[in-house]
Amino acid sequence: MLSTPESLSELLNILNEATEKEQFHHLPQGTHLYHCGIYSNAASIWCANRSLLAEQPGRFEITASVAEELLLITLDDSQWREWRHQVELDNCSTLPALEQLCQLLKTSDIQLPESLHGLEWQSADRTDNRAYLLLFHPLRSLQLFDIHDRQS
Repeated sequence: MLSTPESLSELLNILNEATEKEQFHHLPQGTHLYHCGIYSNAASIWCANRSLLAEQPGRFEITASVAEELLLITLDDSQWREWRHQVELDNCSTLPALEQLCQLLKTSDIQLPESLHGLEWQSADRTDNRAYLLLFHPLRSLQLFDIHDRQS
């Protein structure tokens, strides 16, 4: 079970550490990103690889393009494991942990820097190191390109 104040505190510590180490990634304008679910401004999971949509639940497959360059903080595998451990998600894979982190951000009044658009998780054991992105406010950062109803 997520403990909101402690989880947010730990997340902010990890984000501050990543900022101090300048673990930034700039995603260029025009890059296509993919999401399953609802297109809203709530924190949500996006991916640069369309094939990862199969892993995500949701009725709508959404394609959007980066409106202006995005500034993301990159969490390395050890930082990600540290956060999951702090929120007792040790046995949780990346996608469910990111979904819980989205819910945590939605229900909190955490103030994130305006210049920061989201975070990405970087795993040492993946061939695609930038598999998942968590965008804090997608409608501010993206332009809708396409929506496909999986049930049609």
